[in-house]
Amino acid sequence: MEDKNATAENAVENIKTAALEIANGDLNPISAISSDTCPTMQAVWRKFAEIPELAHIFSISRDSHGN
Repeated sequence: MEDKNATAENAVENIKTAALEIANGDLNPISAISSDTCPTMQAVWRKFAEIPELAHIFSISRDSHGN
């Protein structure tokens, strides 16, 4: 997140920017992301569903702090 606050909005923008770079500007090949289950990431998943170019991406949650 560099010097940004760790908000859902900033996380979505960072993920989108990274995905565009990885996929050479075409988000269609990106089918899923894996993330923590914290409330911020849960908000990210909801925001993905609201953004047409990200809505197709499936969010896979994992509990990184559990057993």
